[in-house]
Amino acid sequence: MNRNVATILFSFAAMLVVLGLFSAFYSPDHQIGWNEKGKSGLIVCGVGAVLSVIIGLLTDKGASWGVYAGLVVAFLFIAVPGKNFFAAGRAWSDGDAAMWFRTVIFGGAFFAALRTFVALSLIARRGKQP
Repeated sequence: MNRNVATILFSFAAMLVVLGLFSAFYSPDHQIGWNEKGKSGLIVCGVGAVLSVIIGLLTDKGASWGVYAGLVVAFLFIAVPGKNFFAAGRAWSDGDAAMWFRTVIFGGAFFAALRTFVALSLIARRGKQP
């Protein structure tokens, strides 16, 4: 059981790193390079990825509470980016063309966290991989 939780948390961390790098090195005007406004996305996704890796490593070493700590981290990435995802999507649908970038970043974090939360909650509830 512990190996499955660690694998889920490692894949969540990898998805967060990719989203953070995309946030920091791509801008809404289709330019590749340092995006000053995207560095906060890199920081937040990086912190979430580091937490997920640490929890995954501790779970792999035998910590039984790792699944619950992973649920907390995933829930935080559902709650905050989820709210911003729907707000940015609403602004984009109202005609603000620059909001497509925020919608993609926040949507990616929201859906990655949702996948992780569902997988970990099934493990916590039943004790097996979904």
